[in-house]
Amino acid sequence: KNIHTLSRKGLEKDHPQIAAFLRNFQMNTRQLANLMEMFAQSNDWENAAEQWCADNAELIDQWMPERQA
Repeated sequence: KNIHTLSRKGLEKDHPQIAAFLRNFQMNTRQLANLMEMFAQSNDWENAAEQWCADNAELIDQWMPERQA
């Protein structure tokens, strides 16, 4: 029921943007189910991923530290 993020010591220092992304990443059950459904219904996963990203740009912006400025 939960997805946990793990990283290595020093990640924050070596890659602060990646560390910020991992801290910011959150999906609720509805969002995750929607993503999984898009993949389940598609034969073209790359296109499904691109479509999901386009449909959920505001959510993705919340995860991206450089887009929060």
